[in-house]
Amino acid sequence: MEEDQIIEERKRKVKAFFTNNYNWVAYVILAIIVYLSVRIRTANLSKLKDVTTGTWTLGPDLDPFLFLRWAKYIVEHGSLYVIDSMRYVPLGFPTKWELLLHPYMMAWFHKLLFALGLSDSITYSAIVYPVFFFAITVVAFFLLVRKIFVDSLGNAKSNIVALIASFFLTIIPALLPRTIAGIPEKESAAFFFLFMAFYLFLSAWKAKKIRNQIVLSVLAGAFSAGMSLVWGGSAYVFLIISPAVLISFIFGSTDKKKVLIYLIWVFSSFVLMYPFSLRYTPINLISSTTTGVSVFVLFAILVHMAIFETRLNGYYNSSKASKIPPKIFSFLVSIVLVVVLASLIFGLNFVPEKINGVLNDLVTPATSRLIQTVAENRQPYFKEWESSFGPHIKDVALTFWLFFFGSIYLFYSVIKMFSKKEKLVLTMAYFIFLFSLIFSRYSSESVFNGTNGISLMLYAAGFLVFLITTGCFYYKNYRAGQESKFVEIDFGIILLFIFFLLCVVSARGAVRLIMMLVPSASIMVGYFTVALFNYAKKATDATAKMIAWCVFCIVLIAVAFSGYTYYNVSISEAAGLGKRKHPTKCGIWALVGLWILVAKYWRKSDGS
Repeated sequence: MEEDQIIEERKRKVKAFFTNNYNWVAYVILAIIVYLSVRIRTANLSKLKDVTTGTWTLGPDLDPFLFLRWAKYIVEHGSLYVIDSMRYVPLGFPTKWELLLHPYMMAWFHKLLFALGLSDSITYSAIVYPVFFFAITVVAFFLLVRKIFVDSLGNAKSNIVALIASFFLTIIPALLPRTIAGIPEKESAAFFFLFMAFYLFLSAWKAKKIRNQIVLSVLAGAFSAGMSLVWGGSAYVFLIISPAVLISFIFGSTDKKKVLIYLIWVFSSFVLMYPFSLRYTPINLISSTTTGVSVFVLFAILVHMAIFETRLNGYYNSSKASKIPPKIFSFLVSIVLVVVLASLIFGLNFVPEKINGVLNDLVTPATSRLIQTVAENRQPYFKEWESSFGPHIKDVALTFWLFFFGSIYLFYSVIKMFSKKEKLVLTMAYFIFLFSLIFSRYSSESVFNGTNGISLMLYAAGFLVFLITTGCFYYKNYRAGQESKFVEIDFGIILLFIFFLLCVVSARGAVRLIMMLVPSASIMVGYFTVALFNYAKKATDATAKMIAWCVFCIVLIAVAFSGYTYYNVSISEAAGLGKRKHPTKCGIWALVGLWILVAKYWRKSDGS
């Protein structure tokens, strides 16, 4: 009897530990994931020594040699030359037209390693530079995913979603070529800035104290500028945060404090971008399709305040325009004003050219002969980029279908404030939108080849169906005085969906951008796994409960099998060899340990 009491007491203590320390448990698992990311990305380290000289050398990629040459000069002289005489001979190339933070960070990273006695060669420092940045990128990604879901799922479940997503981010091979040792590409550092910018902006948006909102907004702007000074893909920051704020504004979730957060973010981003690159002049920042979106959203919010917080509100209420929801009215007025102002300042062709450029980017982004000479710029078909999201079982790409249905399930869960019928209609509209976005460019032999009439009709129809359906529901609820329903939609989830959908467009746009879909796809996989478990556990109907548990088990097996397969593929690709017994065995045990910890953590912390 006494022995049983001792066992029960131990169980109680273990349960109390996991319940009260779930964050620390999550950090332990996160440390394992970071370790795996480093192990995979250094599997080729022994092969980066020149067999003739015994010195270190970079991997087989061209751009990193330019960055290394610049970093060496910065280390030796303290700063980079104004004109690079080795480019565009004999005129040379003004280096300030490039994004120079990347080679400067390589130089600073070497100085740090040298001071710590970890490197005596800048080439070696450049070799391990992408590995270091990916390791801290995994941490930043974990923090972002947890922040997105913490309000809707709670601390424990949001931690689990973040852990699964971080694990898949680490092992999916599509990211490997840009983050492996020996290839210090821009993207290796850019992803860290991207996730930190999102995390800090989301933290500012959800912060309660004005001081925290201001500080976090400035930091988000600093990381946004940092990404802009590292990689041209900084467009993702502005094309995701700004539309998310616009949608939040239309839904009625944006008060004056949040407008201030957004204003500080835009201002601090632009101020920190301008001095360090000739690309970011004030005119370019305003007229660019990417950064200009941020200015337009801010302009639209200010126009709304000018109309509805002044005497102009009376004219609106007494006119026929009052039938239009105020936020939509302000948005339409802003479009008209921007078109007029842009035409006056930049010429009558400016707006049509921008619209044509956006349409080209959505349909055929890589058309010039010069661009298509580089294989990674080629526009892929679905059957090509889908292969990056396997593994395949009888032509079924497991990870692809996990994130496909995961995003649909998340959308259905987000609109829980609507009636069941409304949820089904809206979810079906989203399904049609997502289906058309992905499958309208299926293969070159298919009817849907992405460029013929029926493909373009499907592509446009999906967008129009979703826009019209959500617009009708928005207007219906506005007329019924129930537009407050939309306020309940979490800003972090809006941010995630825009990130996901924009990255789907990117994946079908260019081979080199398939990697951009990896982060949001990983999040969808993590969410789908946790959400299905949650639903199965809470289901009350016996039949529904049994079906839910069966579906969850299938998904869990698919997730585990995908993780195991991805690890093997990544370690083999990284090593540049076939399957190697020792690393694979290590990977298996690490994966098993990870799942055991997650299982214990999940069971013990469920009460939270």
